[in-house]
Amino acid sequence: MTVLFNDGSFLCGLLSWGFAGAAVTCVGNYKRGARRSLLSWLFCVVAMLLQWFEMYHRIAIHDLSAVEDTILAPVIGSVVLIAVSAGLNILAYFKYTKT
Repeated sequence: MTVLFNDGSFLCGLLSWGFAGAAVTCVGNYKRGARRSLLSWLFCVVAMLLQWFEMYHRIAIHDLSAVEDTILAPVIGSVVLIAVSAGLNILAYFKYTKT
């Protein structure tokens, strides 16, 4: 179960960055860029939720030593995911409000 949560979170994180990058490079159509930016944030939230579910799963099976050993990795990963997603989406926002 942990593998599914981690792999799903990783995939959603990549999709979040992909949609944010697509929103930045989207030329001409404001609605398409806004839709891609919204999808980026949606996948970012899903990635975060999957990490929380993964931590809950480890606690539920009483694998507290694994939680203690690995708690810093999801925190750093979450910070990086949110920072990159926010940066790309802010860049897309400024691109569309500038024109």
